[in-house]
Amino acid sequence: MPWPCRLVDGEKVRSGEYRPQVGDMWYMPWLLEDKQMLDFYCSKEYHRDWLGKRPPLMVVLPNGCKWIIDSPWRGDPGSSGWTVTGEAPNITVMPSINFVGSYHGWLQNGVFSNDVEGRQIPPVREAS
Repeated sequence: MPWPCRLVDGEKVRSGEYRPQVGDMWYMPWLLEDKQMLDFYCSKEYHRDWLGKRPPLMVVLPNGCKWIIDSPWRGDPGSSGWTVTGEAPNITVMPSINFVGSYHGWLQNGVFSNDVEGRQIPPVREAS
């Protein structure tokens, strides 16, 4: 079952006023206020392609986990990350997203694919 993304209010998510669901995507402008945090949480690709154009993006994956789309691979600050194209929520990331053991799939044109490893994921999950 594919999961479409939708743009939600990041301040409401941050304050706890809104509990995000699978496919919810929001901007995180507060990361722009702290260069050290921005460098830690965002990849070289974000700095090259998006800094100054839009704040970093967060999304809830089909497994219910929150993921910073603009993050470096393996959480290694300053390293490479995903190539992100398009405008939120209709974005595409390359390569695939692999949260080992819980979700491995694609985000293309604002829609998450089924798990490519065949895991069955419930249709609605709150973010963890």
